[in-house]
Amino acid sequence: MRGGRPSGLMANFDTLRADYDAMKSSRFVRTRVGLAPQGGSADYHLRNETQYLELIEKSRDAERNDNILGKTIERSATNIVSSGFTLCPNTGDSKLDAELYYRWQEFTEDPELCDIAGELTWQEQEQIAVHSMFAMAIFFALGTEGRRIQMIEGTWSAIKGQIEK
Repeated sequence: MRGGRPSGLMANFDTLRADYDAMKSSRFVRTRVGLAPQGGSADYHLRNETQYLELIEKSRDAERNDNILGKTIERSATNIVSSGFTLCPNTGDSKLDAELYYRWQEFTEDPELCDIAGELTWQEQEQIAVHSMFAMAIFFALGTEGRRIQMIEGTWSAIKGQIEK
């Protein structure tokens, strides 16, 4: 203390807080409902399957019927995938590199080899994966025993159906 006035931390003690402005509702921060009051797991929002499935349908509807959202997702996926991701092997052995590249090209261009349904090329699966990531983020690609890829919708009912098979 100097001259009867606190200095340093003590001078600012009355203005210290242990909360965050980001957690206070205002015209810039909307009031959120349905959150775990004392914190919860990452899957807390799945406690009500009906509401969860309704949320999925709302997001699908927005992606299909909102001109800006739908076109933005489509254009973003197209720009990211472009002509597709490629394999550029660099093992140090040029013959092995050529063989790996040839096998990769054969695998990715033949739907019978890379898609469990035998319908999509690798690039088409990439496009679906990126599009879905932006639209709903509820799918995943599963590698199968036959080295083909199975695209699985990530809703609980679809996952449960795959597990039960």
